[in-house]
Amino acid sequence: MTQKEIGLYLLRFGLVGVYLYFGFSQLIETERWAPIIPDWATTVSTLTPHTIVIANGIFEIIFAALLALGWWVRPVSFILAAHLAVITVTMGFNAAGARDFGLTLATLAHGLLEGEADSNS
Repeated sequence: MTQKEIGLYLLRFGLVGVYLYFGFSQLIETERWAPIIPDWATTVSTLTPHTIVIANGIFEIIFAALLALGWWVRPVSFILAAHLAVITVTMGFNAAGARDFGLTLATLAHGLLEGEADSNS
């Protein structure tokens, strides 16, 4: 295994850990997360903030599991990056937004590098 492949695995499983943490946190502590759901999300979806948090938590757990299992890694990375980009823009320029911006780019980079690693094998 090359250093690049090891780096990709570390990146993948680091991201899996982050998405699982936030996914399970949203399911366990839904009331903590519901107040940060933006008004536009409830208007567009017609769902309550509580329901959006639960759906988002389930989404993040499922997609983290797909990443962990190595299934459809490239498209899953791109979907997660797009998902987190929306959250990043919504959060704005603050500590959480800066964190999410870094995670968005890391997830996008993972998808790009994963495709490169597949073509080099």
